[in-house]
Amino acid sequence: MKRLMVLGVISALLLCFERFSAGRKSQPAAASPTPRIVTLQEVLRHHDALPAEARAFYGALLAQGEVFAVQVEYLPDPLLWLTTTPEQARWMREQHNDAAGLESVVMSAADARDLLTAMGTDVPNTLQEIAQVLASQAPAEV
Repeated sequence: MKRLMVLGVISALLLCFERFSAGRKSQPAAASPTPRIVTLQEVLRHHDALPAEARAFYGALLAQGEVFAVQVEYLPDPLLWLTTTPEQARWMREQHNDAAGLESVVMSAADARDLLTAMGTDVPNTLQEIAQVLASQAPAEV
């Protein structure tokens, strides 16, 4: 069941990213690409086929704060999960890593702030702002 749960959410994420990309394709070539960030809440809202067990897990996760999936070009797995709390990050790692042969990158806001601070970048205040910075460029470029 764990493998199906993870694959279901990843499939839903990819569909969400495709929907957002379809809207961007009509933009002029000179327009800068919009960072690809989707909230877990958006995924759950648009993916009705997710099993009840998966919905319960992700509902408990969201009860602790926001969770973002950030599509990035600089990691082997193009999805970076960004969570509000370290506990959410731990739960996501336990749930996703090794399921379906995947190794997900999951960072809490505190982890991301530490990374950005170490890179000498001004640290944004909100999880959304952190996601935008991480989506805009690789940490080595930040």
